[in-house]
Amino acid sequence: MPVLKDVFKPILGGELFHNRCAWHVLNICVQDGLKMVEDIISPIRSAIYFICSSTARQQDFKRLCLENDMKSKHFPIDVPTGWNSTCHMLSSTFGYEKLLSAFYNEYIGSVNVTYLGEEDFNQAKTMVEILKQFEYATNLFSATYRPSSHVVLPRLSVIKVVFF
Repeated sequence: MPVLKDVFKPILGGELFHNRCAWHVLNICVQDGLKMVEDIISPIRSAIYFICSSTARQQDFKRLCLENDMKSKHFPIDVPTGWNSTCHMLSSTFGYEKLLSAFYNEYIGSVNVTYLGEEDFNQAKTMVEILKQFEYATNLFSATYRPSSHVVLPRLSVIKVVFF
């Protein structure tokens, strides 16, 4: 950018003349998009938080897994600043949908809370398919020691296809 500033002599001493990082812009877009689909993510997140917030519930879930001939599972918890942690959290539930639903719904049966159902996991699978495309692009764009600007447009075109 310093070389370009010398060549183009931008106004205001080049204060507004800088290159946005495609990785950063993509991450901001994904974070904003996740806010729009919070109602899809929230039921599964609530179930995972519910299990992970109590050692007794973790043990009960482990017992349920073993009773159903499944390996016990510890689900990762997502963090607000890392959208990819939401992708990992959702994908970690795949294969455990019925157990997670049965466990969570049995515990919250007496409480006025939304039940966790098959449709929640179907929507989560769609979300993960989309987020995996963004995760791949983010890894591609975040190159430090090699140029990456030439891969931005082709990868964004692939992401566009996922939505249509």
